[in-house]
Amino acid sequence: MNVYMMYGANQNSGLTTYTNFLKSHLDFNVFDWKYKNRKERWFAPFKEIFKIRKLLKEGNIIHVQYHIGEYMPFFLPLLLLFKSRKGKIVLTLHEDYKNVSSMVRRFHNIFYLAADVLITNEHKRFLPFYLQERTVVIPHGVNNYDKKAVVKKGTILLPGFIQKWKGHHLAIKAMAHGFHPEYKLIIVGKVMDQAYFEDLKHLALKIGVAKQIEWHNEFVPQEEFERLFLESEVVVLPHLRSTMSGVLALSLGYSKPCIISDLKEFVEVTKLPGCYYFKAGHFDDLAVKLYNLLESDSLRENEVKLFDKLKLLYDWKNIAEQHNNLYSEIATKVLYN
Repeated sequence: MNVYMMYGANQNSGLTTYTNFLKSHLDFNVFDWKYKNRKERWFAPFKEIFKIRKLLKEGNIIHVQYHIGEYMPFFLPLLLLFKSRKGKIVLTLHEDYKNVSSMVRRFHNIFYLAADVLITNEHKRFLPFYLQERTVVIPHGVNNYDKKAVVKKGTILLPGFIQKWKGHHLAIKAMAHGFHPEYKLIIVGKVMDQAYFEDLKHLALKIGVAKQIEWHNEFVPQEEFERLFLESEVVVLPHLRSTMSGVLALSLGYSKPCIISDLKEFVEVTKLPGCYYFKAGHFDDLAVKLYNLLESDSLRENEVKLFDKLKLLYDWKNIAEQHNNLYSEIATKVLYN
């Protein structure tokens, strides 16, 4: 069995981190195809023609970790050629791509049809019925971190790219509902929607909480992000729609108390008591639940105990084993069909 994993092996991204964690427990070849600027994106694959020839000649399975994007016109024929040689294609869907352009979505749909197996981290519900039969659910993995730091009282961390669907405005509005003036909301993430970012800053000024918000809006190195994570008292995930959040996985790994949107996908993964969820899209309910968690040592300690159990279930070694079993099943079909 010879697996080639296609992903941006040297990028500063959550998906790269995700796949590198898998790599620490799985044996696969790396096909690194993500590049930093537009010119490289279009021409680099042609520079790697020898690697591509090797992939076609030696690979049994190609596993694409996420969507192809601008490479789609180039890679789709390549993968179809690979498939014509009895190779198998696995595709992990980390997003449901509801917000992409119609042209990109059409490319994705073609690629989904070309894939032999689709993997999703949460559920199959967002996929058309004709794709669900060949889709398997493998959860997002979790590391068991044992690092500690002095927690700063009243520090609320909201990590992730600044996009409207991640609900930053809900957390900012919640800060105006009875929180101690020394409590701080730390927003860490690259700005992906500039207009939304400007609206957030205006909102904070308008409702009088601007001094309680600390912004980190560029890419944050891993060491700095880890420090902010460890020093925070709680994490808030006010998402309006869900993916299997890498931030949620970090919260589990660090046993960091969370308040989470009650989206069905999050509830299915975490299975926590209701006091740790708030009604998605409702900042007033978020304010109440967040205040209760900040003010109650017992609530935070109980959630940490629950997270310690979940860490064992979603340990990366277990997740890698599920991938390996899938590869073995696919490879058997390749050999004997």
